[in-house]
Amino acid sequence: MLKKFLIIVFHIIFISACSSAQKGNENQKYLESKDALGFIGITQFSQANFNAIQQDFTFLIPDPSEFEYFNTYFQLGILHASRDLKNTTEIIFLSELNANNLKTDSFIVGPFKPNLVEQFDSKGKNENLILMGLAQKNLFLSSNSISQINALKNYLMQTKNKKIMVAGKDALNKIKKLNLDLEYIFLKSNTNSNQVKEILGVSDSTNRIKQIDQASFSELKSIPRSRDDIEHVVLFPQEVDEIYEIASNIRFNYGLGYEISTLTYGLADSLDTNEIALHNILVFGLADKNNFGYDLRKARSYALGYDAMLLAYAKSNNFLGEVRGYNAIYNLTSTAINSKSYIN
Repeated sequence: MLKKFLIIVFHIIFISACSSAQKGNENQKYLESKDALGFIGITQFSQANFNAIQQDFTFLIPDPSEFEYFNTYFQLGILHASRDLKNTTEIIFLSELNANNLKTDSFIVGPFKPNLVEQFDSKGKNENLILMGLAQKNLFLSSNSISQINALKNYLMQTKNKKIMVAGKDALNKIKKLNLDLEYIFLKSNTNSNQVKEILGVSDSTNRIKQIDQASFSELKSIPRSRDDIEHVVLFPQEVDEIYEIASNIRFNYGLGYEISTLTYGLADSLDTNEIALHNILVFGLADKNNFGYDLRKARSYALGYDAMLLAYAKSNNFLGEVRGYNAIYNLTSTAINSKSYIN
């Protein structure tokens, strides 16, 4: 009798648990993932045919007296995203230094300052919060450097590279974060033309041609060949001029066949689109079709604001899956926001 009673109780508990799980997921909506590595447009939530939750959004922005330029374009991006989403709820901007004045029912994005991020995170899991710095318990947005490293890692895995050349003043600092089973050849930023020829194997090719020419009875016409054990050169610059200097050195020393790409997370100046096109350089970074193009200071701030609003809106309305913004491609799960930058 007791055994039968326990079996009945077990079934009741099991059915209740299943019912609760279904109830918790019944409002969850999933966004389809797309294969494109480049920008193909912003995620359109309206296609999901849902009723938006009426929740205000509060953005904790850095100290306006110190970060006025950033805040201007960051807030502009948020407002444009809110407009494009046809959001009808209130958007509140509040200095992160005054974070005590928060509305309890608002969805919060921020703060940025590491010690404030830690304070918010230490309070425990909050489903209505996206932090703008590294956190342990809550969702947070990764830095541009991590997004670009993720995109580069994904690209190198897809193209099945075994050996790559890396260059730029930040190469040694960041190459370890790739964590791939690759062989690396380092090319210093200030390497002169003769050294580039040596590293590319052009010097050996030139010497062989010279020896054959001297031993030949007729004039030998041949173009030196660069090494063929690498196909890809990745630049980790700290300054924009590094990109053009290294790329031109490679191209003008018979490295026309190499694929050259550059990361842009550490750059402050605008990219020269003519130089990028001239040397056929792949650019890891935010979408090229944004409101400010390659004016990186404006574009980064604007894109980050736009994407922060997209992600807050997605989380608030129970969306999971791929969210494509201007700054990056995001995979939103219940426990993390994973990001990878665009390849332009």
